[in-house]
Amino acid sequence: MGTELAQPRVRGRLFAACVAGLVLLLAGCSSAEFMESVAPRSLPPSRGAVTVTNLGVSGLLIDDGATQIVIDGFLTRPDKGLLSPMAPDLKTIRAWLNDNRMRAFHCAVPAGGGTCTEEERRGVSLVVAAHGHYDHALDTPTVAALTGSWLVRDDWIDEITRASEAYFGNAVPAEAWAALRSHGLASASKGSPPVEHRAGAFTVTLIPTLHVDYPGVRLLRGVPDVGFSFPTRLFAMKEGNSLSVHVAHPAGSLLVVPTFGVPEAPAERLRAEVVFLGIGFAGWKEPTERIRVWQQTVGRSGAHRVVLTHWDNNKGSISAETGGALKPLGVLRLDRSWKSFCALASGMVDMRFAPAGVAVDPFIATTAPSVGCP
Repeated sequence: MGTELAQPRVRGRLFAACVAGLVLLLAGCSSAEFMESVAPRSLPPSRGAVTVTNLGVSGLLIDDGATQIVIDGFLTRPDKGLLSPMAPDLKTIRAWLNDNRMRAFHCAVPAGGGTCTEEERRGVSLVVAAHGHYDHALDTPTVAALTGSWLVRDDWIDEITRASEAYFGNAVPAEAWAALRSHGLASASKGSPPVEHRAGAFTVTLIPTLHVDYPGVRLLRGVPDVGFSFPTRLFAMKEGNSLSVHVAHPAGSLLVVPTFGVPEAPAERLRAEVVFLGIGFAGWKEPTERIRVWQQTVGRSGAHRVVLTHWDNNKGSISAETGGALKPLGVLRLDRSWKSFCALASGMVDMRFAPAGVAVDPFIATTAPSVGCP
């Protein structure tokens, strides 16, 4: 084997060994206080003009009954562990679609046809991966291909799309991939202004966002090697562009920040009633940094509610039938970040969770829980 081919494998094995050691070292990190707060602070199953279904990690299905937006459709959630080869699981992805959680894209055009405008898009009309890591982007192109949706694309997402098409072969019709290639939407990149798209009554704005910084995460920066293919390992799913997503609708506005970082946009582009805030590795940051990120996301948005995401262990299928339960990823030091968020939210922001696999009204008026914070 040539040196050029051997080096990526050696780097991968070293990275795997580092991750395994880290998991063993930190498996005892506490999340007891955090988990005691999840049930009493979870939004109730409910229907409103807009509903949000938590897909696990930072994945969301946003639905107004006509048009659907999918952010980070990571549905496979492999049970084998982070150090094992992984690939999109077609059976799992299709199960979500067949359960009517995600409807095929179609156009609400008058009888006699005509051009489908952005406002006439129905079903799953826009799919976006917040960045290229496996727990955000592994299934994104497949979800878009199977639903006929429009996919937010950059060079990295195109690589995952190509690898997915090659991996599934005839299991996914070739015309689905061909349609997906014609249904591409521009992404946003670091240093660029936000990019806006329309779908039905939704206005979706993509905002460049700095990914949370952490030693293990630094190894996953950059873009994939040419020839990336499935099955693959964790270290091959590089970050690419990192995004936050602002979703505006006549019923209200959401700001989705999948990583614990700051969106690169002025405050007026972030205004929202509800923020879905990813808190992965926030527990490893200094208290001053947790305060800064909260102020730059929640504070600048003016939100009255925050729904915490990206704290679960990424494993195991989820649905309404499983009770919406998620298990924490202990290495995230959730108890430490929880104390900071309690102090920051106290008396000003309603801090909540969204049960997995269950549709909730993010704007619903509920009584603030009296438990869960010290």
